Amino acid sequence: MTAHVRFQLGKLYFFYTENLDLALQCLESAYEMMTRMGDYFIQPRLEALTLICEALIHGPPSVASSNRMLTLIRSELANAKAFPTIYAKFFFYYIEVNTIEGRADDALEACQVAVQQFVDDPVLNLYFRLTKNMVSARVAGTVCDDSETMVIGQLINRLDQTSPATANLKLFYICTLLAFMLSDGKTRSSRQHLRTLQSEVQALSKDGTCVQMGIRWMDTVPLTVFACLMTIVNSALQCNYERAAKYYTIAVRHIQDYNARASRNPCEYGILRSVQRMRMALNEMMALCNIMACHPSMAMDN
Repeated sequence: MTAHVRFQLGKLYFFYTENLDLALQCLESAYEMMTRMGDYFIQPRLEALTLICEALIHGPPSVASSNRMLTLIRSELANAKAFPTIYAKFFFYYIEVNTIEGRADDALEACQVAVQQFVDDPVLNLYFRLTKNMVSARVAGTVCDDSETMVIGQLINRLDQTSPATANLKLFYICTLLAFMLSDGKTRSSRQHLRTLQSEVQALSKDGTCVQMGIRWMDTVPLTVFACLMTIVNSALQCNYERAAKYYTIAVRHIQDYNARASRNPCEYGILRSVQRMRMALNEMMALCNIMACHPSMAMDN
């Protein structure tokens, strides 16, 4: 009972406050108690560990915390295999931490293992293949592997196109492809993907099918903000100031609405963190556009 109460209290601190220290204290206490109970509380114990990983990833950076988290994940991977969603989350945490810490070989190895482990789950398999492509490009400082990207696109098209999971995966694919193309200066060839992204996000915003349980990349509002960000980058590269300003205003309005809702309802730290980073990128891009348009005072506001 004590372990259960501390687990629930840790979840309350994690989702409803910004006090990660108290959340970690309760979650770690619950995890240790459940560990001592053996096989009786495996799933709650693993759920507690997923929140511990989230808190450590989004808390103050620390090599000791990262190493401790990696050790815990390695010790629980065998137990997590019976729970596919938790099992996948552990792999994503492991890959993210190793990438952040600069251990590229370990991150790529984990990607490869995950691809093999989820060979019977096409959606998760493709998520890990895309992640592997992104990690490879990041550590090598190059654009993505075109041949692998093409294969991934073909495999996505073979999935059930009416599934929310497929829709979310397809948007993840389009967004990563757009990011690589724009970073390589391919503004013209990226237009088709940008139009596809805008239309897909607009459709999902109307019917809400992007919201799903389990592993997903982004929900509707963050996807809308990301689509606006990609449009602004494309507009800046083409020196289209008016278009950039239009989508900046749309993105900021969505972020403000999202932050207002997040203050009342629980929200994952990863989502809030990504929205905050996109806000910074939006301000940076708009400042550059204002400088290009000879509006230095407006650039200072960004």
